[in-house]
Amino acid sequence: MNDIKELRASMGVSQSQFAEHFGIPVKSIQNWEIEKSHPPKYVPNLIRRIIEYEKRYKPKNGGE
Repeated sequence: MNDIKELRASMGVSQSQFAEHFGIPVKSIQNWEIEKSHPPKYVPNLIRRIIEYEKRYKPKNGGE
């Protein structure tokens, strides 16, 4: 499995939800997941850091 697909799976979201969350075109996500093209090397690392940050600091259930 590739990095983008693993990261998306770790969030439990669809390709369109993942794309919208990170501001990336859905077609790019699709192409990266089927390895038709590849993201710049920094993109999976940046997404990974954002996901970790959100897990640590984002309030659960909308609470503060």
